[in-house]
Amino acid sequence: MHPILLLPHPALQPYIHQYAFMSVGVPGQWSAFGMVPPGCTSLSIVMHGRNVCLKPGDKPVRKFSSVSFAGQATQFWNVGIDDQYQVFFVVFKPCGAYQLLGIGQHSCLNETFDLSDILGRKAIAFQHQLEDSPTLETTRSIVEQFLLQCLCRQKDTAIVRQFDDIRKKIQRQSQEPRLIKKICKDEGVSKSTLVRQLKEIIGMGPKQFQRIARFNSLLLHIKQQATRRHWTEIAHQFGYYDQAHFIREFKLFYGKIPSAYSAGDELLTNIAQ
Repeated sequence: MHPILLLPHPALQPYIHQYAFMSVGVPGQWSAFGMVPPGCTSLSIVMHGRNVCLKPGDKPVRKFSSVSFAGQATQFWNVGIDDQYQVFFVVFKPCGAYQLLGIGQHSCLNETFDLSDILGRKAIAFQHQLEDSPTLETTRSIVEQFLLQCLCRQKDTAIVRQFDDIRKKIQRQSQEPRLIKKICKDEGVSKSTLVRQLKEIIGMGPKQFQRIARFNSLLLHIKQQATRRHWTEIAHQFGYYDQAHFIREFKLFYGKIPSAYSAGDELLTNIAQ
């Protein structure tokens, strides 16, 4: 899986990390890909209006329409897919889907939905436009028109901006111990308010989000190293002072223990980096 990465319209860049276009799956047969929790959500548009069948982990096979929304994930998923598809992804920033689509994120946790189930007729009209799109550039144009219309109705209040700033602090300082307590003190918010607001805006509480942000920072660090250091050193650098805890966390988010890690692992969530 080698994605083509594209920047969104400048007006959308505060809310969208990037677009990605790629082939997913194997022609004419079931295959599987891994998904590490990326700490963000995404919109998937299957080219030419094709429906797609997915089997996430041990869950039953589900059929999705050509436009679907994936919420935040809290664990590694091995996802089966029934054929090969050309897919255009909108990779939101952690608060972006809430701001642009107006969707409360906690109800989307570890779930994927047809966009029409969330947005109704507006999404159906959007999907019909995309079905007639013959090229990547046309698809990108239709998607951007839709999202720019959403921008006019965005949930970009002072409260959302405050908690988006908090989210950025959590990502920047994800390896710091007792970070959430410090943020509550610095920002003058109670822990219960922080938990409630972040669940609504990004889909999960601050501690869960910090764990996922820290793990993704660790993975990025590993990929950037020409020579990998010992796992114990890496774990300590990222604030895992208990080796057993680090191994459990690695297996939860990556699906393998650290010693089984390979830089060649096929992960769909690489598009979020």
